[in-house]
Amino acid sequence: FSSRRLHTRFRGVTGVQTCALPIFSAFPSHDTTRQEIPNIQESTAVTQAAQSIEAIMQALNNAKTEIEKRRNDLSISSTNQGGVSDVIDQARKDARALLQRFSANPETVIQSDYSENIASINKAIARAKINVNTSNNKLKALETFLKEGLPALFAPVNQLINKLPDGEQKNNLLALLNQYKQQQTDVTTQIIAQAKLDIAEAQKTYDELLKEKKALEEGAKKIQVSAQTKLDAERKQQVRDFLTKENNAEIQRLESSPTYQFDAKAQQKVAELKYQNAWMRALS
Repeated sequence: FSSRRLHTRFRGVTGVQTCALPIFSAFPSHDTTRQEIPNIQESTAVTQAAQSIEAIMQALNNAKTEIEKRRNDLSISSTNQGGVSDVIDQARKDARALLQRFSANPETVIQSDYSENIASINKAIARAKINVNTSNNKLKALETFLKEGLPALFAPVNQLINKLPDGEQKNNLLALLNQYKQQQTDVTTQIIAQAKLDIAEAQKTYDELLKEKKALEEGAKKIQVSAQTKLDAERKQQVRDFLTKENNAEIQRLESSPTYQFDAKAQQKVAELKYQNAWMRALS
């Protein structure tokens, strides 16, 4: 384009204006700028998506950690299988051992053994009761955790995923979340089932201890009765021995009398005394 030609076609354009034309040619056209804007927006969207996924995975890991922590705090089986502590188990074994000794021969069981074991079993009963109550409270907490705690821990993850644009990536993350939800629900449900078995065992232990305590107390009473009976028998035997000795002395005195074989009363007395001695020997 020459200046003359421009003056011919655009008579209203001055020379200054014609000099401005090459300046505009140095800048990008309007169409090129429009092409670059979508590229910037796409790059920003990719960055935001990556940050969102990172936040989602972090939230999911946090939920996993918190679930394990809470479940371990509430776990019954892992720390106290069957709900039976060593103290309770030992008291039960001691009680059964004494019951076996008593059934074999009551007189060989010392009263102090029973007194000490009843004191021990009382402590075990108290601990068993606490164990049952604590386990029941933990079971209720586990059931509440399954119903309310798990959904609450997964809610933030679900909210982050829902903010993503619809598409395969969002669907995959939702599937992953639902899979983990189901896994944790199944594990917690299994723990609850085992906890119920443990509590039933703990209750059984408590009931057995009560039963054995009652048997021990009855056994102690029988031993007391047996001891008293034996003491009474010994005292009665002592009396019989004393009377027999006295009778023998009287028999000897009467029979040594010169007139004994002519004395009917003396003979009758000796016969009575000998009969008493025979009766007392039969009671021994």
